[in-house]
Amino acid sequence: MTKEVDEEVVDLTGEDSNLDDSDKNIKEEMSASRKKTFKFEGLIFLLALISFLLLGTIGGFWRWCWLMFLIAIVISSIFEALLSKRISYFNYPIAVTVVYLFLGLLGPQIWHPTWILFVSIPIFYMIANPLDNHFEKLRNIK
Repeated sequence: MTKEVDEEVVDLTGEDSNLDDSDKNIKEEMSASRKKTFKFEGLIFLLALISFLLLGTIGGFWRWCWLMFLIAIVISSIFEALLSKRISYFNYPIAVTVVYLFLGLLGPQIWHPTWILFVSIPIFYMIANPLDNHFEKLRNIK
């Protein structure tokens, strides 16, 4: 009974005693790529904040420059999709929202016809998910 409790404690502490070498290598690669993603995302959001403040205070573009934060999300999702080699990791709904808001801020008559962009979101994922599965199968064959 105490042996089972000790094993549960080890599992709860996060130690990977049950993982073989290949599983440990995969976990190390994932953590290394995740560290790269965190660093890149931090840099992108810092640049978004700096550009927001500079464009807003110096240029007076407060109406437009808040979009920098949404653009930062899109850029970081592009990086994550490329790093993970999965198309569906791209944050397409935010990208569509950025385009919609940008076009809507250009003029009042553009809001109505551009809502149709949101219809493309499920279409994107209906295409991206099968492509990801197909490419995953091709990677596993090699």
